[in-house]
Amino acid sequence: MECFSPRCMETACWAEPEYYLEGLQLNTIQIAAPAAAPLSAFDSKLMLCDMPFLFDDHEHAERVLDGRIGQQIAADLPKNCRMRVLAYWVSGFRSVFSKKSPIESIEDIKEIKIRVMESPVFIDIFPALSLWLPRLVNS
Repeated sequence: MECFSPRCMETACWAEPEYYLEGLQLNTIQIAAPAAAPLSAFDSKLMLCDMPFLFDDHEHAERVLDGRIGQQIAADLPKNCRMRVLAYWVSGFRSVFSKKSPIESIEDIKEIKIRVMESPVFIDIFPALSLWLPRLVNS
């Protein structure tokens, strides 16, 4: 069995999805743990992971992604790009936070700017709730 020593890239550019996704496709980096949102540019089925209120809890999300649906996504992704799914991870559900004041209702976020990942689902949901969303990527 061949062993390897991973080399971590601790530069800010690797934190931006467009850089590490391009690196994966060019084989300048070999492994990453991206969110589903930027990967949905390669396969729209990954937008499933961005849908609000779709999963009841983490266990439900894991059952779906480890099941037939997740297997189909994993089988299709390499057809669309030079990337392969090794595993899924549920890192949490979308929440809105503010450093200015507590958010307890939709009214509490009517006047604040909200940053989201580049995902058609995320970009469309806030205006659908009559909330302002500037075109900024998550930083």
